Amino acid sequence: MNILPEERESQVRLGVLRILDQCAGYLLPESTLFVHLNCEIVPPVITSEFQATLRYLEGIKSIAAIRPELGGPVKWKITDKGRALLNEALNA
Repeated sequence: MNILPEERESQVRLGVLRILDQCAGYLLPESTLFVHLNCEIVPPVITSEFQATLRYLEGIKSIAAIRPELGGPVKWKITDKGRALLNEALNA
């Protein structure tokens, strides 16, 4: 299956939003999000693609990161804007 770059990018972004939406407001560690995303997306997402997607979605305020001050794993959640974007994409 040959996916165009734009389609792949959208597929990965929507995958992240869908997974975080299923968490019902709970925070999801970044490593767990990566594993779940790779269960959904074929071919698997590479780390740089995943990181770029997180930066993009955080930049447009569709997801939010919790970064512990004393270190530890970054945890993610979907925002209201992200939920609206996901619903718009699913209903298109």
